[in-house]
Amino acid sequence: MANTQHLQKLNQGTEHWNQWRENNREIPDFSNTDLTHIDFCHMNLQGANLEGSNLNGVKLISTNLKGANLSSANLCDADLWDANLKSANLSFADLLCANLTSANLTSANLKSTNLKNVTIDSSTKIDKKWRLVWQLVTEGGENKNLKDRKLSNANLKNVNFCNANLQGTNLSHAQLRGTNFSGANLKSTNFEDADIMNSNFTLVVNLTSQQIKAAINWQKAKYDLNFRVKLGLI
Repeated sequence: MANTQHLQKLNQGTEHWNQWRENNREIPDFSNTDLTHIDFCHMNLQGANLEGSNLNGVKLISTNLKGANLSSANLCDADLWDANLKSANLSFADLLCANLTSANLTSANLKSTNLKNVTIDSSTKIDKKWRLVWQLVTEGGENKNLKDRKLSNANLKNVNFCNANLQGTNLSHAQLRGTNFSGANLKSTNFEDADIMNSNFTLVVNLTSQQIKAAINWQKAKYDLNFRVKLGLI
C-alpha cells in the first residue's frame, strides 16, 4: 500500500513535491492507490512505485516517470503528453485512450499492456516492436506481411489477422484472446504460452497441432472440423 507520508507530501502540490524529491532519496510509494484527484503535471516521479494505482483520466503532462513502476496501473484516458516514461514498467497496464503524444517510452516494459485507442504520433519515442503492436491493435493486421516479426508478450486481444502472413512470427506469451487468424499463414509461428482462448483458427494454412498445444487455453479456440480431430477434441 501507499506510504501515507508520501501522499501527504504529494497533496501539497508540484512545487513542494519536487523540492522534497530534490532533498530526499526515498522511493515514493503510491501503489494500489486511487490518485485520480491529483494533478501530476511536471512532477518528479522518477523511480516511483505506482503499481496497481488508479490514474484514470489523470493529467501527467511533462511528468518525469523515468524508471517508475506502473505495472497493472489504470491509465485509461490519462494525458501523458511529453511525459518521460523511459525504462518505466508498464507491464499489464491499461492505457486505453491515453494520450502519449511526444512521450518518451524508450526501453519501457510494455508486456501485455493495453495500447488500444492510444494516441501515438511521430513525436512519440517508442521502440519499433511496440509501435508495431500499437499499429496492429489500432488498424488491425488483415492481409499484412508480418513474417518473422517478434511480437512476444504483446497484448493483441481481438486483433484481426485474417489472411495475414505470420510465417515464423514470434507470438510467445502474447495475449491473443478473441484474435482472428482465419486464412492466415501460420507456418512455424510460435504460440508458446500465448493465451488463445476464443481465437479463430479456421481456414488457416501450415498450422500443426504441436504449435497449438504449446499455447494456453488451446482447447477453447475455434478450429476447422478436421483440425479438431487432429487435436483430439472430437
